[in-house]
Amino acid sequence: MGSYTDPGDLISPICLSPNSLVQTIYQGALNLLHDKLAMKSAAVANDPCLGDRIHQYLNTPKVQRALHANTTHLPSVWEFCGGHLAYQRENIGIDVIPLLSKLLRRRLPILLFNGDQDSKIPLTQTRIIANMLAKELKLVPLGNYAPWYDKMQVSAELITRLPGQPANVGFKQYSGYIVTDSKHGRALFYYFVEIDAAEPLLHPLTLWFNGGPGCSSLGYGAFKEHGPFQPGEDGNLVKNQYSWNLAKDNLQFLVNWFKEFPQYRNSDLYLTGESYAGHYVPQLAALLLDYNKHSNGKPIKLKAIALGNPLLDLVISIDSTEFLWSHGLISDELLMLTKTVCNRPRYLNESLNGNLSKECIGVFNKQYEEIGSYTDFGDLILPLCTSTSLLGQSLYLGKFDALYAELAARSVVPGDPCLDDRIYQYLNKPKVQQALHANTTHLPYTWDFCSRTNLAYQRQNLGINIIPLVLNLLKSGVPILLYNGDQDAKIPLTQTRIIANMIAKEMKYVSFGSYAPWFDNMQVGGWTQSFGKAGKGKNVTFLTFATVRGAAHEVPYTTPSPSLTLFRAFIKGSPLPRTIKQHG
Repeated sequence: MGSYTDPGDLISPICLSPNSLVQTIYQGALNLLHDKLAMKSAAVANDPCLGDRIHQYLNTPKVQRALHANTTHLPSVWEFCGGHLAYQRENIGIDVIPLLSKLLRRRLPILLFNGDQDSKIPLTQTRIIANMLAKELKLVPLGNYAPWYDKMQVSAELITRLPGQPANVGFKQYSGYIVTDSKHGRALFYYFVEIDAAEPLLHPLTLWFNGGPGCSSLGYGAFKEHGPFQPGEDGNLVKNQYSWNLAKDNLQFLVNWFKEFPQYRNSDLYLTGESYAGHYVPQLAALLLDYNKHSNGKPIKLKAIALGNPLLDLVISIDSTEFLWSHGLISDELLMLTKTVCNRPRYLNESLNGNLSKECIGVFNKQYEEIGSYTDFGDLILPLCTSTSLLGQSLYLGKFDALYAELAARSVVPGDPCLDDRIYQYLNKPKVQQALHANTTHLPYTWDFCSRTNLAYQRQNLGINIIPLVLNLLKSGVPILLYNGDQDAKIPLTQTRIIANMIAKEMKYVSFGSYAPWFDNMQVGGWTQSFGKAGKGKNVTFLTFATVRGAAHEVPYTTPSPSLTLFRAFIKGSPLPRTIKQHG
């Protein structure tokens, strides 16, 4: 072990001060009592020289006089440990356990605690004694062996610093795995960023899902769209000024996550997501309502849900024929062929069932010829990345498949479509994965934006109509925001608007105000319409539809400022600003 490791603290450094009292203690052999070594700071982390400063301070004559100490004027200096204490050494062998047992029988509560880096008296041994006492006194355990929290914080999954992270970051980040099914070895990875505010516990929580299905909410949501950082061209992280932190497995994840972060259990929870999260989020919301109804524990405070460019009904949501034609991507001839022979919902249904017809193959081969391979269905106006090392090039140059896989093509900075490539390189660095507490099982393949594994169970679920579930959530009083980028042809705004109007009609909602623009930074952010019920002197909004001007399939990524305005209004439960004056 050597003389530079303290058995009382296996991880702290030693004091390297050249005149340190501690140095001389370290150079000597450890005696039977493992002399108290003054080498750590209780106030400043990684400051092992506090003991030296305490020694100097308490040996100052003025200090001793102020403390009314050393009134007999001893010739020796004060030390942390010293003097001939033979009587104490002789008492070391006394067994005090019978005395503890006697005190407990007299109903005196006892706390035994242990630092987990102490090898002088290891926690394992103190725990053995605690169990011995409990068994002897026939005490029963109250609850499971579980973590406890200091100042309502968790440290086990705390990210101390991400590689390349900018300086002066004031918020905390956590990441790791939450086990959702121990029997089958299933766990979900999370990345949690506290709000950049003085009292994070006073603010609500937002849980975000990306779609795919099978695409990464870490790569897309956190590092590309609305997280605190994005990889810069030099490989280091840069701050995102528009960061938003200013199904059964998902439910189990959430329940277990609150066990890891109990300080947030009383916070309002907002569920958000985009694309195929139009399935994930309403399903999770329904499970949460059912959990709250039947659970004996504290309910999870679901406040509202927001769905961006959501897949809600396959037949309606992805029918982009009119949208493509209106944007000049397909000809009049192809418009008629798509309407009369095979549209996109039919093509996808046949593809999922493995029985693509010749008619559909012919129509979509023609569509591929007219649109080409250099336009992303998820964003009709932004360029592709021309980097020769780009991961996404191969995606762009190949035919888009039936699921229109998420393509690496854009950046939060207009004109820089290569952000995906930098995110891919950054998240595959071993140091980054280690900092994120990720890939703890050392998978042999690299991280990717969307899973390349077989997700047949999810593909089969694409055809599920989620609209009835959305109706049930509204009937349960859960407000819902449906928003859509107006440059997305994967799930066009026209189709989401159709669904919003269908839902409003089914729920017999009234519209509050006209369909009109909303504003962000003195610019039109998009258009919006709110629906709800008129109460006595107060209108209650339950359903809001909003478009985001210039946005694509990943709204927070392509239009970060309007997206942040949209998000803030959603969290506050307030309408989107209808006038420039109102926004200011």
